[in-house]
Amino acid sequence: MTIPLRVHTAAIVLAVACTLATRAATAAADDSTAVRAVPPAAAQDTTAAAPAPGAAVTFPGTQVRRWQVGLLRPDRMQHASLSMTLALAIGVISRQPAAGAAASFACGVAKELWDTRTTGFDAADLAADATGAAVGAFATHAIEY
Repeated sequence: MTIPLRVHTAAIVLAVACTLATRAATAAADDSTAVRAVPPAAAQDTTAAAPAPGAAVTFPGTQVRRWQVGLLRPDRMQHASLSMTLALAIGVISRQPAAGAAASFACGVAKELWDTRTTGFDAADLAADATGAAVGAFATHAIEY
């Protein structure tokens, strides 16, 4: 079974596009105005008192926090791009777009179940996996037919 050159080219173009989109999102997250992690010395300080009840607590502005909690944060872009790439690769190899989407989504579910051990299950990450799997299946269908 030989796969036409146009299929290989389209798969490479899609994979590169997803990689560039993920890198752009990650670069935006590394902006100097972003909230940084607490230094280890401050994290270990157990003598610091909590803010008094009713005290004003300031948070960064919405422009700073958008990349941390938004639908397009780097983690979700990575979920979507990896799922799309898996769905596309499996779909092209098997010549069945649905098989690629199912296998990719199954990997996403397995990853979220694994995350329940540490950071917890995130339905938005699973939605990003499903979106990536659907885009990969659509791309496979467009390439094959």
